[in-house]
Amino acid sequence: DALMEQGGKNNFRDIVQEIYVSIESGNSFSDALAKQPDVFPKLYISSVRAGEMSGQLDEVLGRLASVLEHEKNTRDKIKSAMRYPIIVVIALVIAFAILITMVVPKFATMFAQMGAQLPLPTQLLIALSKIFQHDLHFIILGIAGIVFAFKKFIKGKKGRLWWDGQKLKLPIFGDLLMKNALSRFSKMFETLNRSGLPILQTLDILAETVGNEKIGQEIKKISLSVQRGEGIATPMKRSDIFPSMVVRMIAIGEQTGSMEDMLETISTHYDLEVDYAIKNMTALIEPLLTVTIGVFILFLALSIFLPMWNIMSVIH
Repeated sequence: DALMEQGGKNNFRDIVQEIYVSIESGNSFSDALAKQPDVFPKLYISSVRAGEMSGQLDEVLGRLASVLEHEKNTRDKIKSAMRYPIIVVIALVIAFAILITMVVPKFATMFAQMGAQLPLPTQLLIALSKIFQHDLHFIILGIAGIVFAFKKFIKGKKGRLWWDGQKLKLPIFGDLLMKNALSRFSKMFETLNRSGLPILQTLDILAETVGNEKIGQEIKKISLSVQRGEGIATPMKRSDIFPSMVVRMIAIGEQTGSMEDMLETISTHYDLEVDYAIKNMTALIEPLLTVTIGVFILFLALSIFLPMWNIMSVIH
């Protein structure tokens, strides 16, 4: 009732209304959430169900709220770090498009009338200008086709597995994505473990909700090993995904019965690592952008002024 009275967006009120009606009809809270799979992931539904069974629903909801808040804060930090580079890149693209379609053709006509011998940078710039002027629609169609084909490819299971693996190898960004995934993995693992879910069910949920298909596949392998009677740390050690520190902490948690505490320690460690990686990424991207802008300006200056200097030297 309180949530419905609180207001908010219409779709939110509709979802709360449906949950309310479902509970009024005799369904449990977790069953009511399960009827909204597009809104509530399996992680939340399973955690709530475990909280209902153990009588710890308030604690489970508190931990889930903490996970959601942390993930939102991390996304906001990454967006904030990427805002400046994206603006600069967009500005460069717009500036290049204006130069290549409006400014360069005028210089090309002038150089042709003067019969100037054009250096290589100028020839490249004029060639690019002609391509953009005459074949722009083909370029746009080609780029759109590549983007469409790529998106369709990564929607498939094999394509998503390949792409998620490649993302972890990206320079600068790969390290951040890996640390963020490990933070998410350990935080969700801790939440599910504290909820009292069986380990195999926990691993199955983690594999589906960790947010990276490559890591999800490794978790599925760990689950199969656990089904055969192994612990968690042993198959984790065989994987090339999980760092040795994570494996050691999990092993200690298994041996001492303090798995939740170890997972909390891992999560805290990678939260700090993610913050550091974001700052490091920002520190690396800004000088790279400065160099890129410098090269761009130098190329344009050489392309335009070299022929002029040649013409002036011929005149003198």
